[in-house]
Amino acid sequence: MGIGRSLIKRGESLYLIEPARDSIQLIPVGAYSIVSGTYDPASWQYEVTLDGPSKSIVRKVSADDLIHIRINTDPSKPWAGCSPADSAHLVSALAANVSQALTDEASGPRGSFVPLPGGDTSGLATEAKNARGGMLLVETTQGGYQSGADIPKSDYEQRRFGANPPESLVRLLETSHNLMLGAIGISGALFSAKDAASAVSAYRMFAHAVIGPLGQIAQAELAHKLDDPDLSLDFSDLRAADVAQRAAAFKRLVEGGTDTEKSLALSGLLASE
Repeated sequence: MGIGRSLIKRGESLYLIEPARDSIQLIPVGAYSIVSGTYDPASWQYEVTLDGPSKSIVRKVSADDLIHIRINTDPSKPWAGCSPADSAHLVSALAANVSQALTDEASGPRGSFVPLPGGDTSGLATEAKNARGGMLLVETTQGGYQSGADIPKSDYEQRRFGANPPESLVRLLETSHNLMLGAIGISGALFSAKDAASAVSAYRMFAHAVIGPLGQIAQAELAHKLDDPDLSLDFSDLRAADVAQRAAAFKRLVEGGTDTEKSLALSGLLASE
């Protein structure tokens, strides 16, 4: 979870490898800089910051002592990852600006006017400016109906005032968020699907197009730095929601003449060798 979040936010994730009794522990790295090295990653020397609740420690370590997973690297800066938000900086800027606009709308005065006989409007301007969901009593219009006409129906009825952002702004926020999700590789339908089939399809895309590739990048770095060629990350539990579709795919493959073992592997019901 921490690796994925860091890759999305920073484009890279760093952990210091530390001995711990009969095993090892991976300590998250905050800030870091590479102080020396050539084009060969094995030659890089790092200065890393290890953050704690009351104290931060700065240490100099070699590349062999660090798990350094990175994505979207630029050939001119192979040591640094690039987050999807930075890759799609115009989209992220749009989302941030629209979110701020809606926040400004929601942060203004809001409340209700209630007309009452004898209501006092002397401080209404100040009260309305500082209203935060409260009820403001205003003077009734009944005084203009001394001829015996009925009291206006608007008297005693609340009239809301406050945040009322234009629908176009709300739609723009939804669009910008979907574009931002797309930069990560996540379909917006994963959060807005109107039926189970669409949700499962979006989740399948997320598992195969995001979790799978990122997992392979992390697995390669972990296996190399921990000196364990057989190390593997298992994400099969994440595909449990898709088991019905994979079973249907397996059935079609077998009916089409594909070998059973191969069909199991192709449909994801059996891990391929």
